[in-house]
Amino acid sequence: MVAALQVEDLTIARPGAAPLLNQLQFSIAEGERVGLVGPSGCGKSLTAATLTGLLRPPLGLAAGTIRINGADIHDA
Repeated sequence: MVAALQVEDLTIARPGAAPLLNQLQFSIAEGERVGLVGPSGCGKSLTAATLTGLLRPPLGLAAGTIRINGADIHDA
């Protein structure tokens, strides 16, 4: 069974700077409910912005893949 959302080795960075998110990995099954929790500044909003396509320059996807139902969202 293919995960509804699969994130592998997601790395977000500014050009020439250290990663803000480094190799984040998780998968969510269809119908599964999850919560993203953590202290201020740990990357919750950055992760949500990346998953929804709202990441703004100069931040960018430095590495990794995001798949929805097996399809890479950056291939669309």
